[in-house]
Amino acid sequence: MKLTHAIAALAFAAGATPSFAIEGVYSGTQCANMKFDFHGDGQLFITEVSGRESPAKYKVSGDKIAVDTMGSGPGFVLTLQGDSVQMKVPAILGKPGKTLVCSKPFESASYVSDPRVIGCWQQTRLLVYKDETSPPKESNATACHVLFEKSTYTSVCTPPGKSPATTVAKVGVLKPGLMATEVVRSEAFPQTIGMRANASYAVSGDTMERQIFPREINPDNTTAPWKFDYFFKRADAAVCR
Repeated sequence: MKLTHAIAALAFAAGATPSFAIEGVYSGTQCANMKFDFHGDGQLFITEVSGRESPAKYKVSGDKIAVDTMGSGPGFVLTLQGDSVQMKVPAILGKPGKTLVCSKPFESASYVSDPRVIGCWQQTRLLVYKDETSPPKESNATACHVLFEKSTYTSVCTPPGKSPATTVAKVGVLKPGLMATEVVRSEAFPQTIGMRANASYAVSGDTMERQIFPREINPDNTTAPWKFDYFFKRADAAVCR
């Protein structure tokens, strides 16, 4: 185990929130071929779509990162969201604006595992929230079980009248109550491979609640539900085999 991982694990065991430095390289499938390389001394190197690399400086204030491009272009602000940074790109030359979501490579982040989550879980309920004010709708469209291991989870869901579909994702705990995931395999939705998501969770005895906010995954999809609220009950290991 790396020293940073060991420190994070000790902090988690003590009930503290591990601190996750912004330093590192942020890129990914939702980053439009750009790359942000943050150094701990306030230095930043930006690789643009064209492949050109430019130096810059940055300052962090809460979840905002002010970037000074040092005269090579206009400055801008990034928003820190879990282990990702987001940047709104305005509409230009008839092309619609979009939000870039750039993430650290999953293996480089200082994640820890939560022993309370590890094991086999059967989904018992799913609530779908259209927005922040409307009451949720109950969904019984899919039966799922999920196997959480130290650094991955495997979900098998069976829609009515269809064959089981498997999704495999990397998983790590950012801090108690918040996990990060990255899809590496999806039989039902192959377009989600490589996508990152943060999920809040709470474990109480043999039950777990897990919440995902789709608009954080793709901020430009304003028609997506505001929240999915999943409920699980711990199951026998044989269920997940």
